[in-house]
Amino acid sequence: MYLKIHNNDGRTIIAACDENLLGKIFEEKDGRCLDLKTYQSFYKGSKITEKDLINALKHFSSVNLVGEGVVKAALRLNIINDEDIKHIKNIPYVQIYTV
Repeated sequence: MYLKIHNNDGRTIIAACDENLLGKIFEEKDGRCLDLKTYQSFYKGSKITEKDLINALKHFSSVNLVGEGVVKAALRLNIINDEDIKHIKNIPYVQIYTV
């Protein structure tokens, strides 16, 4: 899995994606799309372990998670529940925003 932390105007944006998904595009017939090719640089930072991700997920302003591995880590940390998970082409993803 990959993790990239974006710091913008005092806000911390966590972007994490399963390694096997980067560089691919997943699109539903209704037009919903996970474009991990065009936006690969948003997610591709450091290659990490689940433990690294869990530590990073303890401090954020917003989170973008794509893939079974990274979503399961967020579930284990109890920052999301099953109802928060969306799917495109059976790929789980979650977005969390704090206000």
